[in-house]
Amino acid sequence: MKKHLLLAFLLYMVIPATAQKITYQKSLSAAMAAIDENHPFVFITINAGGNPHYKLKNAIETPEVIKKINDNCISYLAKSYDSLPAPIRHFHSDIYPVYLLVDARGNLANASLGISDLSERYLTFVDKAKDRLASGQNVSAYLDRFSKGDRNAQFLRSFISLKQSMWDFDNADLLNAYADQLAVKAFDNYATVMFMLRAGPIANSKAYTLTFSNRKLIDSIYKNGNRTEMSSINARMITNSLHAAIDKHDATIAQATSNMRYQIFIKSGFRYSNVASRDMQQTMIDYYAAVKDTASYLNQADNFYDIYYMHIGADSIKKIDEARKLAMQKFKELRSTPPAGQTGPPHYEVTGYFKNFNPDYALNEAAWQYYLSGTTNPQHLMHAILWSKHTIAISPKSEYYDTLAHLLYRMEFYAEAVEQQTKAVEVSKKDKANKSRTESLKKVLDKIKSRTL
Repeated sequence: MKKHLLLAFLLYMVIPATAQKITYQKSLSAAMAAIDENHPFVFITINAGGNPHYKLKNAIETPEVIKKINDNCISYLAKSYDSLPAPIRHFHSDIYPVYLLVDARGNLANASLGISDLSERYLTFVDKAKDRLASGQNVSAYLDRFSKGDRNAQFLRSFISLKQSMWDFDNADLLNAYADQLAVKAFDNYATVMFMLRAGPIANSKAYTLTFSNRKLIDSIYKNGNRTEMSSINARMITNSLHAAIDKHDATIAQATSNMRYQIFIKSGFRYSNVASRDMQQTMIDYYAAVKDTASYLNQADNFYDIYYMHIGADSIKKIDEARKLAMQKFKELRSTPPAGQTGPPHYEVTGYFKNFNPDYALNEAAWQYYLSGTTNPQHLMHAILWSKHTIAISPKSEYYDTLAHLLYRMEFYAEAVEQQTKAVEVSKKDKANKSRTESLKKVLDKIKSRTL
């Protein structure tokens, strides 16, 4: 009898714990279709960046936050930005996890990047979206006003600011319309120029040209401004400009973006730096890859990766990893006691973990892109094979062996391809938590052996 009572007690204790989970729909379309008066938003999670190198409690997983989300939202776990609703498919961040709320029209209602151990952050995240919906001060309502011709300067500024508050900087049309409403002398004003810069104007656009028209003011901003903020502004302008070039298949905008990237380095004190030249070329390579201009991509990428990545060895990678560990240790030390003025236990706000400069990853991605391009040109493929071998020498990961095996197969070096894919499977087996990955690699190995890849 006692055993039965004990079992019943344990089951009682386990059920509440397992029940506290966010309920995800199987598809975005199912999630959008389920929106109703009581659940006016779809809560979207994107964790494309993987898990951080450090383990921190995330308040999104606490019972009160889970209940808030389940009671007010329909949830969907997105695999990538490509699976977002069409109106916000441009949204992108290098900060993970990404949490988004979208309304019934697929427009952004709120956004949160990174993690926190404060439940209040996520409770207000939902409440703020509900307040915007009720007040009419939301993206869908503002889009209706803009499409009907409202070009009032204060309205446009409010619209841009609303999107910025949700980490959405796709403001090209709004910024140009706002610039049209301002006198040229307005761009001699520090506050106006900073507002425009923070919104991320596109290279060679009217908004960009007017923002940079007062060279003396711009030089002063870059010289005396907060370096962290200026770095964010630069990244925003580059990202917006490149996305615009890709969306329009406009090489002129892409080249203007490349030039802007170099000028930014000059303004930031990196004149003639190797990094500035590398990033200029990277812009065009990214553009050609995105618009599937395979010939231009391959011709530029050959020399680019040889020059800027092949000289980086395992010792350099080790130093980068050591620097990351040191930064994390400093983070832990800073958060071991409450900040000045904070009462109660210490808490943290991690605005995100970022995709750091990672040479072996970059080389592997380039080699894989060569395979995906479908090229059978031996010269291009040999470049990719050398890059792939270099990544393995730096860090022998299963995905790197897999890339090399594909390239060797494309070159009809079938025995070598089998050898490298076998190594991919063996390395993957050591990661017992990723059995599906191992099974996928085995299937590729079978296809290589039967020459049906």
